Parts: sequence; C-alpha cells; structure tokens
Amino acid sequence: MLTQIQVTRWVGAYIYAWRTGQAADIEALFTRDGEYHQRPHAADWIGRRAIVEGWQAQAAARHGAGPFTWQVLLVNGDTAAIREVRVHTGVATFLSLLVVTLDDQGQAKVLRVWQNQF
Repeated sequence: MLTQIQVTRWVGAYIYAWRTGQAADIEALFTRDGEYHQRPHAADWIGRRAIVEGWQAQAAARHGAGPFTWQVLLVNGDTAAIREVRVHTGVATFLSLLVVTLDDQGQAKVLRVWQNQF
C-alpha cells in the first residue's frame, strides 16, 4: 500500500529530474517498462529509453520554469493523484493532474499527465 511519504519522495525526484533533464535522474523515476502518457499533447512513451528521449526532447520547455507547487489529492492502493502548478516566467502557468502508479521500489509503472495552460 502506497503512502503519502512515498508519493512525496517520488514527486521530489520528478521535479528534480524535470529541472536537470539528466537521463539518470529521469530513469530513476520509472520502471524498465514504465509508461508515460501526456495530454493534450499526444505523448505516449513506453519504456525508460523512450521516456528519457521524450523528456529530453522537451528541453526547451524547461527554460523559464519557475516554481512548482503541488498537492497530493488522493492515494489509493499503488496509485496517487497529484495536482501540480508550474509557472514558466514570461510564458504561461500550467495546471496539471498527474496520476501515477508506483511499484514496490517507488518507481512509476504508469504516469498519466493532463496538462492545462492558462
């Protein structure tokens, strides 16, 4: 059963990996056959290699990234729902819903992200 502490650790690592863009940081978040799905962008990356390549291809999106604020909305079994607000200075603010299913090692088996820009 997933705990809020485990989710908090994963989110911290997620934010760190987003900021660094380093392959090792991104890989540490996901299982070998992990899945990453993002909407409204049609990002569907399966496996660590595809996820790393996808994240690194979005390097330009990291520029100007200001503060992240987030809140765990729900933990149920091995899945958590997280609300994220990310400010990109001079660009936009993004409000996202992340639904992540973690394995026993704290790595994401599946991450689904719904992102809204306002």
